[in-house]
Amino acid sequence: MNKRVFNKDKNQENESNYLDWIKQYKDGFVLNTLSNDSLTYNVIHRAQCLCISSKAKNVPFGGFTQRSYKKICCDQLDSLINNLKSEGKEHKCCQKCNPDKII
Repeated sequence: MNKRVFNKDKNQENESNYLDWIKQYKDGFVLNTLSNDSLTYNVIHRAQCLCISSKAKNVPFGGFTQRSYKKICCDQLDSLINNLKSEGKEHKCCQKCNPDKII
């Protein structure tokens, strides 16, 4: 299992490292959450979803991991979901990329 956390608390290189991760793990999954470990704002995306990738329009550098958001990336969807459940956190899946649907 490959799991990584990218947020502003780690270091300034996290934005570049995050964008590298989603390029390397095209079939991976990304939990988009708030930097303060929200109990309710936890959205799971496919790594290539336009909502959380550099392909998103007009997102300045640092907009994915250096401000209010952090990303928890994993190559296994069930690992992300199980981790959230064990912490008593709710989640939803992105309506655009549908990570919980089998292609």
